[in-house]
Amino acid sequence: MPRSPQLRLSTVCTEGQILHELFHVLGFAHEHSRPDRDDYIQINCENIARNLTQNFRRLKKETVHTFDVPYDFYSIMHYRLDHFSANGQPTIEPLDSQLELNYNLIGLMKVLSQGDIYRLNKLYHCKTLR
Repeated sequence: MPRSPQLRLSTVCTEGQILHELFHVLGFAHEHSRPDRDDYIQINCENIARNLTQNFRRLKKETVHTFDVPYDFYSIMHYRLDHFSANGQPTIEPLDSQLELNYNLIGLMKVLSQGDIYRLNKLYHCKTLR
């Protein structure tokens, strides 16, 4: 019998963190690891804490399906802009200063974004999830 995916949670976790980890179990990767991410963000490797850079790898097109959903800064799968920072400086920076982004909501991980819901519906052929 195949082994079920393991869900790992820290001792202090929020609903958003649980949703984030459940999305991993469902087959989703980090939004900031998308193959096209370099069109939208810059990863500041010099600011990332040692031994945590693997969390910021860009994935290959063959390993991720975006379902033609545009890059989603508000995805449950997106890290905060300072996530895993070694020095308090941003590890992720949006590239287009013309975008009207609420920087405080990026990586907040509280609720599913519309893009998350759409991708979930597409991947699992759901008809009623909203």
